[in-house]
Amino acid sequence: MKKFFIPWVALMLVSVSFAERRPDRTWENEIEKVRQKLQFQTTVGDWIILENSPEEGFAAATSDGRDKLLMVLCIPDTSYGAAIAFNGEDSLGTDYDDLDDQPVTLNWKNPDRNQEQQWSHLSLDETDTVTVIDILKPELTDAFLDRLTQHQRLNSVVTVSKSGRTKQATFLLAGAPSAETVKACGQEQTSAGTTLYFPDFVDGGGWSVQLVLSNTAATSNGAAVTVRVYDSEGDAIRRFFDLASTLEIPALGSRVLSSAGSGSIRRGWIEVEADSSSVSGLLTYRDAQSGVEVGVNPVELGNQFALFVEESSDIGTGLAIFKRESEPAIELRIRDEEGEDPLDGVYVPRGDFQQLARTMSEWFDVEGVDTEFLTDFRGLLFLRSEDGSLFAPLGLRFGKQTGSLSAVPVIRGGDVSGGMPPE
Repeated sequence: MKKFFIPWVALMLVSVSFAERRPDRTWENEIEKVRQKLQFQTTVGDWIILENSPEEGFAAATSDGRDKLLMVLCIPDTSYGAAIAFNGEDSLGTDYDDLDDQPVTLNWKNPDRNQEQQWSHLSLDETDTVTVIDILKPELTDAFLDRLTQHQRLNSVVTVSKSGRTKQATFLLAGAPSAETVKACGQEQTSAGTTLYFPDFVDGGGWSVQLVLSNTAATSNGAAVTVRVYDSEGDAIRRFFDLASTLEIPALGSRVLSSAGSGSIRRGWIEVEADSSSVSGLLTYRDAQSGVEVGVNPVELGNQFALFVEESSDIGTGLAIFKRESEPAIELRIRDEEGEDPLDGVYVPRGDFQQLARTMSEWFDVEGVDTEFLTDFRGLLFLRSEDGSLFAPLGLRFGKQTGSLSAVPVIRGGDVSGGMPPE
């Protein structure tokens, strides 16, 4: 299956990306064509759209400014994927077989945190390409496309399997098409779906949860919504709310879901999947005895955030984090009001969890870290995933004497290199 499919996809890839290639058109001509177009891409970054139609599909590319291209594409009713193409049929070397898997190291942000994936090798008349196609390895393609717009650049290293020789390229990712755009395959996106993540909830022991879902679209037949609730270990909680987990929200309408709040305290996260981007949500959890409640907006997944932290005899800060996978660590770095590092360059990695809610002192309670700096502290906490994987944090501010509780907005993305080890 694999050996039959790859050459056919390769031919489609080239035809979609470069359209009606003439026999006398060289690779240099194509690179120069990309360069010329890039000069005028002042509004969408360093990417150009090579194809975008229901008949031909979608293809976009960027150049490293020299002789390498990064492409993302979709072929209607066939596949979508990504490719890194090099000048010359034998650019990667001649001591490997066609159709072999080539090790590709993807370095999104930090040179010490790499993602090594096996991509398939394609060799055509004037190009040497490594590619990942959804029909072969859907999990790799999805991960690549999902992360593409979460980073400022991509460093790639292709290792030739037998000799160990490498080819490197760095691509700017400003203006890269979203995964949804690629997968739409040239079709008009009239009502893209959305997924809302609530990184934390508290239920039981007197606490109860209310989730309000709204559909702000004025002209639609309603939005289909599926609500999933998970505990801290990632296990699904069935019948958590008083309404069915799958429901429809009418245009300009809303639905209110409530938990019983019975049993012992449990925490976790909530995922809301809707077929329309017009759906929004607000999560509120409330303590019946004290009357304390906190309203939480959904958090968009990302790979780096910042959060204001205050610790005193009266005020404390908590942090809840949800990750799609338990293995990748979240790296924490702290700066005070003057921008100084009270830990003298130490950053704290915390992994092996899928959802975790702790106070600041608990997050920093690891071997080799003195938490005395939190006795009286105000400043910024910087968060990032060690491998560029996506996560969602939630900040909480609580009163140590009064029992008050509120959510603290997180700052998503941005340049947090000042709060992290240098690249």
